[in-house]
Amino acid sequence: MNKIIEILMERDGYDYEDAMSVLLDTKNMMDDCDDSEEAIEIFEEELGLEPDCIPHLMDL
Repeated sequence: MNKIIEILMERDGYDYEDAMSVLLDTKNMMDDCDDSEEAIEIFEEELGLEPDCIPHLMDL
C-alpha cells in the first residue's frame, strides 16, 4: 500500500477510498500548477506532510 495512504488512514482516520481520493485530488492540483514551489506548498497544505513524502506520489 502507498505510504501516504497509510499515513492518511492512520493519522486522519480515513478509509482506503477516502485517503486515495484526497491523495489523487492533491496530485491533480500539483500537476496543474506550473511552479514547483507552489506544488510543494499544495502538498504540505492539503496533506499536512513534509515534502520528503512527495516521491511516494510516484507509487500510485
